[in-house]
Parts: sequence; C-alpha cells; structure tokens
Amino acid sequence: MDLVRPHFGKSHHVTMDNWFSSPKLMNDLRNRGTYATGTVIARRKGLPASFKTARLPKGSVVVKSQRDLLAILYVDRRNVTFLTTSENAR
Repeated sequence: MDLVRPHFGKSHHVTMDNWFSSPKLMNDLRNRGTYATGTVIARRKGLPASFKTARLPKGSVVVKSQRDLLAILYVDRRNVTFLTTSENAR
C-alpha cells in the first residue's frame, strides 16, 4: 500500500505477481481508486474453493465475481489463476 499511496484516486492500474496479490489487497486498492491485476496462488485465502481442486480441459476458463473483483481460472498446460478489479466478466 505504501508503494502506490501517491497514486490513490487517480484511476491508475497496478500489476503484480502472485507473491503480493490477494483478494483483500485488490479490494483495498479498488476502494482507494486504484485498479489492480495480478496472478494469485489458488490456495490464497478468499478465493473460491473450487479453484483449488479444478480439473478442467485445456483452454477452459472459469470466472467468479464478487462486487468489483473478478477471480479468473484459465487452464493451459497448468492452471493459471488471477484477480482483477479493472474488468467485468464479459
């Protein structure tokens, strides 16, 4: 939060990797007027439980939303999970 504090309320977009991203951080940034996108570990607290055990065919996409936060699971060679506050489910 300290790194992006100068950008609050300016509708900037922050991109991060799975070391930093979490549903709580994404919501906190969005509430302060900053959009965010980042990969996330499927076991992270606050993500849908179905993302942890998903066994889907290659090319599948699962999208879950909660207010302004989207959790997206994309299956390629392995499962890729990311969060975003800048898009809608379309």
